[in-house]
Amino acid sequence: MNDRAGIVTLAAVVLTSLASCLLLDTLLDGHYFVTEFALGATGITWLGLVARDVLRGRAREAELARRSSQRTWRHVVWCETPDLDCDAVVMGVLRPRIYVGADFVERLTRAELEAVLRHEDYHRRTRAHLRAAGLAAWVVLFGRVGIVRRILVERLAGLEVAADRHAIRMGSSAPTIARALLKSDHKVLIGAAYSSLADLRVEHLLGAAATLPIAVPPLVNRLPHEWTPIPTLIVAAAGCQYVV
Repeated sequence: MNDRAGIVTLAAVVLTSLASCLLLDTLLDGHYFVTEFALGATGITWLGLVARDVLRGRAREAELARRSSQRTWRHVVWCETPDLDCDAVVMGVLRPRIYVGADFVERLTRAELEAVLRHEDYHRRTRAHLRAAGLAAWVVLFGRVGIVRRILVERLAGLEVAADRHAIRMGSSAPTIARALLKSDHKVLIGAAYSSLADLRVEHLLGAAATLPIAVPPLVNRLPHEWTPIPTLIVAAAGCQYVV
């Protein structure tokens, strides 16, 4: 594990919470529960943001499904839709599906479309869209803190890079994936808040292309920070009960 920044940040949350409990217990004569309330409110707010994202995704998927045609490529089921423009996404919670914009299909060569489908199928099988929702919620809550934002964005980039690696292992080349990325509107759809995400992905693809047929260079092995803050908050709250 080389995610030292992530581990230090999570440890800092616990230590800061414990220090806050001790300080409030001293100054307010036992009212350390204010810190516990803040920890609980943070977790509930995160859950609400994730639920909002999931509900919006369900509504968007319903719109796409109404005007989509099902396709199959090597046992990978996907849906072509005119309502998605030039991009490919995975939507759905219980039964995730791959949606590819009709304009995007027209832009792509056969090899590029295969690379996109391999990439998105990996996301579908690993439910990366739910992980991304969890990360996006933490960015909303703490994205103004520089180191936290960097850790979260790099973790989000890691999800994309993992899907690219899978596509490469399945037979697609890094240049093919990069060309498909450049033909998409993905950088626009993810918004200015994640403008560095596509850059990190392209850097990895360029590195992979430069070293092929040598193994793809490793990415920083980030902890699953879409979920790790929740047990961290629970440990911090439990620690308050223990130390005061």
